[in-house]
Amino acid sequence: MLFGAAVNADNPRGVASRFLGNIWALFALVFLASYTANLAAFMIAEESYYDLSGINDWRLRDPTSHRPPFRFATVPSGATEENMRMNYPDIAKHMRNYSKSNIDEGIRTLKTFEIDAFIYDATVLQYRVGNDEDCKLKTVGNWYSMTGYGIGLPKGSKWRHRINHRI
Repeated sequence: MLFGAAVNADNPRGVASRFLGNIWALFALVFLASYTANLAAFMIAEESYYDLSGINDWRLRDPTSHRPPFRFATVPSGATEENMRMNYPDIAKHMRNYSKSNIDEGIRTLKTFEIDAFIYDATVLQYRVGNDEDCKLKTVGNWYSMTGYGIGLPKGSKWRHRINHRI
């Protein structure tokens, strides 16, 4: 046998029995080694995303503090850029260098590592992450601001009661 038993056990005496016992022990050893190697590789796999803590993350506040500089973008002339420009002018100034014309271009450049982060409306990003066929997108950090959505209807609309009932 490959391994001696810790307790008294009858070892197989025949050649065929010993051969099958050794094959079984070898199979168990290979299976266990393969499982252990896969488990270790899974546990130490390096994530390829930046775990941003939110809008106050140091990489957004001072993107040139490390090399290469942290690259992040948004869609210009939208609510996200306007909000950043008004409340965080330094972040908005750096972000303007990497602005993308639309969300599709922003996500494409994020997937190809041309930018490190894409800042946009959280609801839209959550939808895009959920529908990403490659599963390469992830939203990180805290939401910066919470805004509500409204439904506008003309006065006396026949839809008002149905919509209110659904909500």
